Amino acid sequence: MKKSMVLLMIAVAIVLASGCGEKSSREGESAVPSSTQPSAGTDQKNADAGTVAPPVSQQPEAGTEHKNADTGKASPSVGTPPAKGTETKPSGAGAASQPSPKKAASTDRKIDVDYIKQNLKMNMSQDEVKKLLGSTYTEVTNAMEGNKMWRYDIGTKQGYNYQGEMDSIDMDGLINGSVTIQLFVDWSEEKTVNHYSFLYLKDGKIYEYRVFEDGQVKESIVQE
Repeated sequence: MKKSMVLLMIAVAIVLASGCGEKSSREGESAVPSSTQPSAGTDQKNADAGTVAPPVSQQPEAGTEHKNADTGKASPSVGTPPAKGTETKPSGAGAASQPSPKKAASTDRKIDVDYIKQNLKMNMSQDEVKKLLGSTYTEVTNAMEGNKMWRYDIGTKQGYNYQGEMDSIDMDGLINGSVTIQLFVDWSEEKTVNHYSFLYLKDGKIYEYRVFEDGQVKESIVQE
């Protein structure tokens, strides 16, 4: 009898032990390690994370896209053509050179007998005579009338300097070629040409060409 009771107790212990082991096995299968089990809401958050904004390096600043659309384009770079109407200057060896300013007309001219006859007119102003014959003249006195005259020594050799008194003529200078033409201009009270005369050498003779106040012209030989 005692032996039967012992065997029964052993059987019960085995059954109990077997039941506890099965329960532990089921609990081990259903349990998920904390290291791999996602926290609550993780799947939903990850799903939402697929639509999050791109990284900072790719995400445009708020309002930037709209601003660029308004402006149409960014500021031109160095190589961008200038705006219409902007003046550009050529540079470099291949650039076309700018046209140089026009030079003033030369005042150098050949003043000879024909030039004076054709261009010096009665009633010309002093400025007009200067433009025609230049500003290099000597102011002398008309011996007969006492008024001032201009004497032009034209076609002179270097160092020529005639110091004649009044409206005297340098006959020696004309003969030896130190001066080609000696011109005297008489002025009216209005400072216009009243009359004039000039002397010159031709074929070894000294000629005088004179224009009187009334416009009459006389040309004669004064020394042969």
